[in-house]
This record gives sequence, structure tokens and C-alpha cells, in this order.
Amino acid sequence: MSDYWSNFNSWDNNVEILPEAEHGFRAEHTFVTEGNSKYITHGKSVYSTHGASWTYQDGDVTWYQTGNLGYKQIGVSNSVIEGWNFFTVLGMNINDTVGIGMDNYAGLRVGIHGGLALDVNVAGGVRLSYGPYYEIDETERWTTAAQKKELLDEELKVAKKTVELIEGEIQTIASKINRIGMEHEIRVGKIMHVANVDATFCGISTTCGCEVGDTQLVGSKTYVRAINEVSICTVFGSATINGNLIKIG
Repeated sequence: MSDYWSNFNSWDNNVEILPEAEHGFRAEHTFVTEGNSKYITHGKSVYSTHGASWTYQDGDVTWYQTGNLGYKQIGVSNSVIEGWNFFTVLGMNINDTVGIGMDNYAGLRVGIHGGLALDVNVAGGVRLSYGPYYEIDETERWTTAAQKKELLDEELKVAKKTVELIEGEIQTIASKINRIGMEHEIRVGKIMHVANVDATFCGISTTCGCEVGDTQLVGSKTYVRAINEVSICTVFGSATINGNLIKIG
């Protein structure tokens, strides 16, 4: 463990490589092995190849290593696998990409994560999705975004025990709004309801007006109708009925 990081950038492993002329040969060599072969090296081993290298393997390969591995390549790496690929890391896995990173999947992709996930993105992100998208999320989520949010859909349903909206301005534009609840309480400084055609306020017990200020019923024709009883009463001051033509009875 201690020698790995000290020799990480020393790719000759501190072993001197002699020139080819001192070996006494410069010709090409071909090694052919028929049957099983076994290579055992006790100590350090250095392989240096100046030029292109091509390896062909027909059969299964099992590689077992005890110790650290450092791999450095300058150039383009291309791997084509026809079949299954399994990659298992028991510990920490760090992938650093300086440049462009692209992951292309043509088929089914399944990601199973158990633990803490940290995703930090300090660049612009573009996400393009085509096809059905299914998301099953049963975890607690925190989201903070200081930007404009818009919900544009044919149908929006919000079902909560408590919904609290604190905004400087709320504007609702719809052709039809239905509000059904056991209790509806609005406290504002000024409220205005404008209906172009018809406005209806009804309930078991309906009170229009307040004890402080004026209450006005304005219209081209104003009707006060009651099934059982109509009372016009005043506690302080006077009651006045004014009009060009007043009909009682």
C-alpha cells in the first residue's frame, strides 16, 4: 500500500530498461505455445513494447490480482463487448472526466442505489426524454429553486390536509373554478367580486356586510327576497328608503 502512491507516476517501476542493442538481437520473435502454459514471477516484472501490440485470445480469461493497479494511457480507448458486462466495486469508485462525457443506452437501463446520493451540477443541463417515463419515489425530498415555476396542464389535483400559500401576488385565470370545503375564511383589506352575467351567494346562514363601514347593494335592479320574514331594523340612527317610485305590498 505504501509503495503504490510513491510509484504511481513512475511507470518503469524504478527498473532500468536496457536498449535493444545490448541484448544482442534486433530480429522479430514469434512464440507459439500448444497446450497449457503457466508463468510464475516472484518479484518485479517489467514489459516494455515500443510499437503496436496485438493480442488475440480464444477462450475464457480469469484475472486475479492482489494489490493495487495503476493504469495510464495517452490516446483513444475503444472497447466493444458483445455480451454481458458486470462491474462490481466493493469500496469507493471515483470517475473523473475532464472534457465531454456521453452515456448512450439503446435498451433497458436499471439503476439500483442504496445509500446517500450527492449530485452537484455547476453547469448547464439539458435533458431530452422520448417515450414513457415512470418515477416511483418514496423518499423525503428537499428542493430549493429561486426561479420562476409554471404548471401548465389540463388537470391539476392537490390533495393535502394543510396547504399554505404565501405569495406577493396570486392570479388565477380559469373558465370554471369549484371550491368545496367545510369552512372557507378569507381575511383581506379589500375584496371585489365582479360577475359579468350572474353572481349567487347562498348558504344556511349568510351575512353580507359588517358593523364598521358601509354596506351597499348596487344594481340596475336590486331584489331582497325571503320565504318567511324580511326585517329592516336599526339600532342607532335612522332607516331611510329613497326612490322615485316606492311600492310596499
